[in-house]
Order: sequence, then C-alpha cells, then structure tokens
Amino acid sequence: MNKNPFVTHTYETWQAFLGDNQYFADDMGFVFRGHGCSEWILETSLDRLLSRLSPQGIDLDSTYDFLLKEFIHSIRSRSGVKKDELLNDSEIWSLGQHYGLATPLLDWSKSLYVALFFAFENHEPSKKSFRSIWALNLCPFVREAITEFNKQKEEKQHFKIIDPISDENMRLIAQTGIFSRQPLKFSIVEWVKENLPPDAPYLIKINIPESERLSILRHLRLMNIHHGTLFPDVEGAAKYCNHTLELLTDKRKFVKK
Repeated sequence: MNKNPFVTHTYETWQAFLGDNQYFADDMGFVFRGHGCSEWILETSLDRLLSRLSPQGIDLDSTYDFLLKEFIHSIRSRSGVKKDELLNDSEIWSLGQHYGLATPLLDWSKSLYVALFFAFENHEPSKKSFRSIWALNLCPFVREAITEFNKQKEEKQHFKIIDPISDENMRLIAQTGIFSRQPLKFSIVEWVKENLPPDAPYLIKINIPESERLSILRHLRLMNIHHGTLFPDVEGAAKYCNHTLELLTDKRKFVKK
C-alpha cells in the first residue's frame, strides 16, 4: 500500500474518529493544533498580517527584523521576563504570541483533546461544514530532519520547535503548549512532503463535522477540558460561563423534544 508523509482523514461523526484512533493510542510523539474551519491552512499570524497589509509583496526580511526589534523596545518595564531570556529571539516571539503580537509561530498542544477543544470552542460555524485537527509527529527522526534543514541557514530562515521556559504564560502550561517557528511564507505541508520519507504519516489532518460541536464540548467537559482549565485567568472564567449557558440551553431544547 502506498503511503504518504502527509495524509487527510475525514470522519462523518465524532464517534467514528474515536473508533479509528490508530495513530494516537500510544505516545507516538505527536503534537496537535485545532482549526475552526477545515479550509484554514497552517499559516502564522505574521504571514496573515503581511498578506493583508501588502498582497503584492514586501521586503519580508526587513519586516521580520523590524517587528521583533520594535516589540523588544515596546515591552521595556512591561514584562517580567528576565533580561537573559530576552536575548533569545524565540522567547521574545513566544511572549508576543501570548499577548497578540503577529509572530512566525504556530501554537500546538501535546494533547489531542486540547486541540479538539480549540477546533470547536467558537460558535461561529465553519464555512466548509468541517473543523480540523492537525497532528505533527515530532519523533527523533523528524527532529533530526528539522536540524538538517536548518544547517547553513540564518536564524530567521530556521524551522524549529520551541518549548518556552518563561513563567509569563500560565495558559501555555495549562494547555500543554508548544510552538513551531517557521520562516515567512513557509509551508509545513510542503516541508513534510519534501523532507520526510513516504513510509508513514508524519503530518495528519483530521476533519470532523461542524454538527458535532456541542456533543464534543460536552464530552470534553467530562474530561475537565474547558475555558476554566485552559485559561487560568478572568477571561477564562468568563468564557467558561458563556459556554455553560450555551450547553445548558441546548440541553433544555433536547429535553423538551
């Protein structure tokens, strides 16, 4: 049977996915990312911002450097991050990601179910009637391939995995979070296809129907996965209450039937 390093699986129900969980039953080194629409690509917030500001293209290198230096200057006396950590570009980008800076980072979680929550938390319906979970294998072989790819490239052209050490982001801990950092206009899908062998799926896209949203959120609550646990702050408490009202309202509709 022919294999591909990148594969897509589409399920008609949430239960169908649970019954076909062949890749993640054991610790296979995967990290996960949830998308509220199946048409969304693995694109960083910085790439999206640059596409909106200048669809015709701009000097990407100078923009990258400008934004990083401007953020370092702007957070003086506003952050508890240690000065030695600020010497690390990855820590700076990670801090910025937490506070809404457009960055070359993508958020991932070591938990499939946390990623599932982020795929289905928003009540706005998906344009394609499906939401997605992306799964990237970070086994030693893949990490070696990433190291090889980065050789003889300057820092801003590196594709790398970041596990921040800063204490500034409690959400990152609650969400078992990790980041990938990538060059501008970089495609993880194409990188996987070009740099990894077709002997197994190293990047998997899982599509689950939009219609399963409330069922999934109720299931995740039983696992204690909700805004209250993933966002240990006032914002998380507020969103938890909003979701509680939505789920109770849906339950009452079901009971009345």
